[in-house]
Amino acid sequence: MYSRLFFSALKRAGATPRTGFAFAVAGTTSGVCWAYVADQPVGAKSKISAWSGSGPGYLGGDWADNLFAEVLDAKSDATQRSMIKLTTNMQYSIIRKLEEMEREYAKKKGIDPTKFRVDVDDRRGMGKMGITACIQGGLVAEKAGVGVTMLKKKLNPRMAKQMSANHPDLKKAIEQAGGSVSGLEMWVNGISCIIHPVNPHAPTVHFNYRHFQISKPNGDVVAWWFGGGQDLTPIYLYDEDAKLVHTSLKGACEKHDPEYYPKFKPWADKYHHDNTTHISHNTHTHTHTR
Repeated sequence: MYSRLFFSALKRAGATPRTGFAFAVAGTTSGVCWAYVADQPVGAKSKISAWSGSGPGYLGGDWADNLFAEVLDAKSDATQRSMIKLTTNMQYSIIRKLEEMEREYAKKKGIDPTKFRVDVDDRRGMGKMGITACIQGGLVAEKAGVGVTMLKKKLNPRMAKQMSANHPDLKKAIEQAGGSVSGLEMWVNGISCIIHPVNPHAPTVHFNYRHFQISKPNGDVVAWWFGGGQDLTPIYLYDEDAKLVHTSLKGACEKHDPEYYPKFKPWADKYHHDNTTHISHNTHTHTHTR
């Protein structure tokens, strides 16, 4: 299904490739996984310094997974390890597919293909790790970036108040502790992506999805949830793009709960509604679920 999302509109705009970039977003928060694993990934665990435009290429999903695994502590549970594997392999599948398309069109022009470059933000001493891959000046992607981040930090009262408003499990845990958030830790892993195609007939796509866990000092999880959203921003609106995105998202949601899509869709409509023009500027879906 996802290859169809990539190539469904390639023929619409002549020689310049038009690409349908709804591919990596459908159903991410409702548990649908792209378990793409590199054929022969580089398994190195060594750090890579930041890049300034001509830095190193992406070394593969297993390499990224191993890099994050170095930061996970002994209290990390199976869910955290699974989420890291999911987001790093999803990042790699996006990079791999876009680079494949860049190679295809570069070969036709007889030029070297544009590739992603990587920036590793290694601040493990502060509980932070991130891998961002970017591409610029390609034949398919004018600019694109896809990043995976992980953060672990103490939960402060301001964050706890904001989060507990929508998460009764967290609110209950805080009440049981007499209103104190002392000792509670927040762990977040997420993936973000934005793609600006060269061809104006291809919509810009953006998405970000995150998994939150709130835990006690002994590692017991008191609350968890997914959050995030996705949107398509077309320059030229094609109805089939909007239909394809929402059909895919709706189908992914319904595999888990038929109420998810009708629940989340109005949130997205409200979020993107322009109160001045009374126009919704994007094709979008926001999700926030357990």
